[in-house]
Amino acid sequence: MRYSYHTLSVFEYFVLHLSPSALQHLLDWMDPNSLVLLSRTCKTLHGAYTDYARTVWNPARIYGRWFARPWFFRRMLRRCGGIVSGSIVFNFFDRGRRKRNVMHIFLRSAGADELCGWFSEQGYASICGGYKPNDPLWHGVHCVKAVMPQSEEERGVLATYLFEKVVIGESGILEAFVAKLVVIDVDPVQYVLFDFDYTGEMNFLTADGAVSIFPYDTFVDRISYISWNGDEKFQATQASTRKHLRRGVTTIRGGVTRMRSSFKTGQQQVLDEKCWFIPFQDKLFEFPGWPDSYYGECTPPIPFEVLYLSDVKHADLFRLKIAEPYIWRALLGDGLKGGEEDDDVEIQ
Repeated sequence: MRYSYHTLSVFEYFVLHLSPSALQHLLDWMDPNSLVLLSRTCKTLHGAYTDYARTVWNPARIYGRWFARPWFFRRMLRRCGGIVSGSIVFNFFDRGRRKRNVMHIFLRSAGADELCGWFSEQGYASICGGYKPNDPLWHGVHCVKAVMPQSEEERGVLATYLFEKVVIGESGILEAFVAKLVVIDVDPVQYVLFDFDYTGEMNFLTADGAVSIFPYDTFVDRISYISWNGDEKFQATQASTRKHLRRGVTTIRGGVTRMRSSFKTGQQQVLDEKCWFIPFQDKLFEFPGWPDSYYGECTPPIPFEVLYLSDVKHADLFRLKIAEPYIWRALLGDGLKGGEEDDDVEIQ
């Protein structure tokens, strides 16, 4: 592509003359909001941003360290209706790389047998959870448990399996890769929305894209709110708070006044304009005879509500709740209040 340099600004001229590595280093230091503004400046810089985005937000950068065929793992995610969550996803959006190699995968019963078996075939050893591929009774245990009554503490979790593989890393040092497969009895995206306690962790990867539910607060303001679960005794654990601090994210623990404008009350849905969705550019390989998915769409547009619940003891304080539509409004009635003000949060 040829550029007519006399029509370019000084900054555009500067960017175009950077080496690829220097340009990536420059863009790495920009927060997501600045990157978006840069991409909207002009066609020239939009092209630079597009090339950069394809490089840094490429799932193969992550999965290539875990699997010899990362596209096949994505194919398994689509077939099983699973999603990837946790620190690995936060690092994906944040364009960072942390030392711990831990992957959390949430999926429903239909995909548990296949995904556990696939990890075993990839050289991962089962270290916890009782994975028994040769036991005929094991293959039906999730289905049996899915239709049985569960206690409130289980919160929809049917089984948890840990797989580990130790390899020699690029630096010659042994690296351990740990995958935690959590089998649940609800849609995995619903589980992230309604069962996760922190808004900063409501990010996930599907087979076809990456989704962050509250991107501005999480990756620009670096704030994570607690989604109140109805338990007055609930406290953010020190371990979770330290984990967020390592990421540069502050956890809002207690009641707040005048919520941020980015966190407005009302109905939303996954993949709407308030979410950050990064579609993966490359297409997955097709396998004759394989159903596309047991459970349909990889990322269903699930509706949810952002509610501010008035504190019982202090009427001027509010708690945040990411809720299933209607349910919490009907349950609490007059206990709900809006937070449409544009003032910043004041931590109490």
